Amino acid sequence: MNIETLIDKRLWLAIKNNYDLNQYTNAILNSIYFISDFIRERTGFESDGVALVGQALGGKTPKLRTSNLESESDWNIQKGIEQILRGVYQGIRNPRSHEKYSDSKEEADAIIYFINYLLSILDKSKTPFTKSTFLKRVFDENYVENERYSDLLVEEIPVKLRLEISLDVFKNKQETDGKKISYFYKSLIDKMTNKEVDQFCDVVSEELKNTNENDIIRIIIQLFPKDKWEKLDEMARLRMENILIKSVKKGEYKISLKKLVEGGLGTWAKVIFDKMILKHDLNKVLVDKFITGTPLEENYVMQMFFTEFIEFTDYKFNKIEELIKRELDKGDSRFYDFLTKAMKEGPPIWKKTFSEDHKNFVEKIQPADIEQEDDLPF
Repeated sequence: MNIETLIDKRLWLAIKNNYDLNQYTNAILNSIYFISDFIRERTGFESDGVALVGQALGGKTPKLRTSNLESESDWNIQKGIEQILRGVYQGIRNPRSHEKYSDSKEEADAIIYFINYLLSILDKSKTPFTKSTFLKRVFDENYVENERYSDLLVEEIPVKLRLEISLDVFKNKQETDGKKISYFYKSLIDKMTNKEVDQFCDVVSEELKNTNENDIIRIIIQLFPKDKWEKLDEMARLRMENILIKSVKKGEYKISLKKLVEGGLGTWAKVIFDKMILKHDLNKVLVDKFITGTPLEENYVMQMFFTEFIEFTDYKFNKIEELIKRELDKGDSRFYDFLTKAMKEGPPIWKKTFSEDHKNFVEKIQPADIEQEDDLPF
């Protein structure tokens, strides 16, 4: 029997060298290794032997399906193929892996021809994973916003498709809420190889180097895992941080209306603040805006960047102190409310510097009084 002409070309390539060297036991083993790799490729599982067969073909929702599994007969075939494959590992591969065998060509031909039959069944098998169906679930309006749901969803992606799926979701990122896919990406990127993460970061970086659309900038910052921000291209990061800082410079907020007037995009700098290259540049902008800005600009710093502002006290703190004490003397309730929180949550210097002024404060001016002046048309 000329086995080469009777079996799948892929299988023959896996055993050809063994046949050329008359190594028939090795040919048998390599045919089974081939079928193991085939199953891993189709399912994304990384186990081996009977465990791999059980994961791929067993259970109520098998990854590889020999049919649509709509009848009892379908299920009997499914379970039968599963059991046969288990037997291949237990009765053929394992003994030859652990004991000394010397198979003849006739024995190898018979076993490999049977392996080829099983391969033909697996080759026609169906896998429940399809990209189009999976992407609909990622963009589902009822996506559960938690890590466990995202972990379970990501586990369904075949290993070889993780990068492709990450890029497909990114391409269509505006179809859903950024917060939802932020959970998805956190789970997915943790499963990807370093090389795959680098490739994904290259695509994200390229878009950040070129886009000027606020909505795209917001959603990228929201979906991209913050602990991976430093893996993005440095030029992309610098450009993006500069865009955010420019928005911060225009920032205005009305306390009386609890309304952001300008600088909405800039507030996204808070999300990546700890990872920013231009962190200190942003801090200087906030301090200078606080010291020399309008009431609405002061509000913007106090309301939108409270934590970032109070943590950095080494830049022009004497000027900050002068301004706050002056406004407290005027009875401006905005600064009293800000200090109440800063003395409680901020570094000790806030309490040390302002405790007496805070204690002696007498309210005279409400936010609405200050902000109304800013609305005058002259």
